[in-house]
Amino acid sequence: MTIAERLITKGRQEGRQEGRQEGRQEDILEALQIRFGTVPAGLQDAVRELKDEARLRALHRNAIQATSIEDFTRSL
Repeated sequence: MTIAERLITKGRQEGRQEGRQEGRQEDILEALQIRFGTVPAGLQDAVRELKDEARLRALHRNAIQATSIEDFTRSL
């Protein structure tokens, strides 16, 4: 594999990872909106700053199970 091919492959992998992260972030925000209505802008920003996939998966479950938006916010 040439250097160019490796760079292209790496770029594709990073793009897919970013896409998964953005999807998980949006899933969290959608779950919160469905459950609690409006999601404060600061909370939206905090969720969108997160990159760790395991953390995002855990927060998605928490968004579904939280008893209030404040309960979810404490889990950040």
